[in-house]
Amino acid sequence: MFRVLKRELQYIGRNRLLAAITLLMPLLWALMLGGIFSLKSVSHQSTAVLDLDGTPLSVSMVETGLDASPYFDVRYFPRSMAEAEKLFDSGSIQALFIIPRGFEKNIKSGKPAVVEAELSKVNLAAGSVLSVKAGELLSAMSAKIELKTRLSGMPRSAAVSSLLPVKESFHFINNPAFINNYAAFLVLGMFLNAVMVAAMFYPTRSLLREINDVTKTEYHYCPSPFRLLLGKTLAYLAVVYPGCILGLAVCILYCGLPLNVPFWQPAALTFWFCLICAWIGMSVPVLFNNQEFGFSSTAILFMPSFLVSGYTWPDYMMPHALQVYSDLLPLKYYLFAMREMIYGKELAYDLSPYINGMMLWTCAAFALAFAMTLIIIYRTGEKYAE
Repeated sequence: MFRVLKRELQYIGRNRLLAAITLLMPLLWALMLGGIFSLKSVSHQSTAVLDLDGTPLSVSMVETGLDASPYFDVRYFPRSMAEAEKLFDSGSIQALFIIPRGFEKNIKSGKPAVVEAELSKVNLAAGSVLSVKAGELLSAMSAKIELKTRLSGMPRSAAVSSLLPVKESFHFINNPAFINNYAAFLVLGMFLNAVMVAAMFYPTRSLLREINDVTKTEYHYCPSPFRLLLGKTLAYLAVVYPGCILGLAVCILYCGLPLNVPFWQPAALTFWFCLICAWIGMSVPVLFNNQEFGFSSTAILFMPSFLVSGYTWPDYMMPHALQVYSDLLPLKYYLFAMREMIYGKELAYDLSPYINGMMLWTCAAFALAFAMTLIIIYRTGEKYAE
């Protein structure tokens, strides 16, 4: 046991950079999480108000209630529900309040008026906070209106019967799974993060091992870089991809996810993403010329992908540096493209920005993997000559 301990300590001493990264990794993660949730609450969410009443009471409710709230920033006043839906589809708003016709008349006559609120659940955490804050805000405005109505001369009996006259009615859009199963929407993102881990970290043991294989008996060849890269890529995809597809099918069926397209489309997109991850995984250890450090640096760089993607917490509320970091990660484009495929009927079905992002990552990952393959072939030739 002590011999093993001594050997490992000697190994750690020879790999001081790896030891330093290992020691600093919890600190780096703490700083990153602190940056993601630095605002500690959802605030100033872009909001639209569809005022179908247009009376002084409804206008006052918007100006002194909704617009004065730190959680809702009223920027749009659509004239119809169709116009409001376009704002949701384009991502311009995260909340919509609908003030019905006869709002002021009903309240003054002692009848409740229902204000509808449509809240986006694209970001689970933000949507949940918004629903709570919208309920609190409408209740507070309702109490103010009730007090103002009594002071204006309404009979006490009518005033008492209209206590909290503004009733809320919430509808959640962009996340159909939330209505029936809160976890289903989150499960998809967590599963796709697991796909990235499997497809990226398993191949990190690939290219650098090529140098060690040269020392084996009768092992000498000089493959072209394309053949070497293709062979290793196909080998790792043969191991990783079947499990990813099986897991995707089980995830969709078991969780009851509303697949919006034929299954072959998310399967093809998953193959594409696994290809990108395999090339990245093979390249990073060669880039640092160290197997263990390559694995650790890959984990540090890419493991936070799901957290900073904007899937559960709005990326536009993160510090600018984390927004840039989020846009540079391949999982973000795969994650949101898959979300469009699964929930496309409820979302603005547009894959083009995510496909473009994956195409850029394909070019970058292949160029990096090809360059690292050339380096490996050069090193194997040197080692064989020795």
